Amino acid sequence: MPPLTPKEQARWDSYLPYEDQRVLLNIPEITSYEAWKQAEYSHAEDQLVDIASGAIEIPATFDVDHAKAVHQALFDGFYEWAGECRQVPLSDGRIEFAPYDEIVSSLAEAGAHFKQHLEVGGDREAFIIAACEATARWNYAHPFREGNGWTMKVVLD
Repeated sequence: MPPLTPKEQARWDSYLPYEDQRVLLNIPEITSYEAWKQAEYSHAEDQLVDIASGAIEIPATFDVDHAKAVHQALFDGFYEWAGECRQVPLSDGRIEFAPYDEIVSSLAEAGAHFKQHLEVGGDREAFIIAACEATARWNYAHPFREGNGWTMKVVLD
């Protein structure tokens, strides 16, 4: 990953205010890595129940607005930045994800695969291929600083 600009570095640092740099800024102010991961999981799992039941309605537009609405629903009350696309470069150490200025177009490409095959319907193999392509594009976009897997699962469901 290329060096961060001073503005990007400041944004990156704002996510990591705790001594344990694996723990992201969170509303409950949990500073222990294990406790933070468990609390994040429990919070998202509770929200997922409300999304799945329809108590939280999210229009299935398969675009960046859809992604942001799902992320907001999952992490509202846990992260101040719930529903906001990242504004920093992101890598998992092996893969560099989409530059943040390409997130919208990457998610639009992923959504186009879903929309095309949802409209046509019927061809299971074509849908599976489209779902795999869309999932790969979504993963590359990695639109959020955290919670991408949860968000993608809800969209795919």
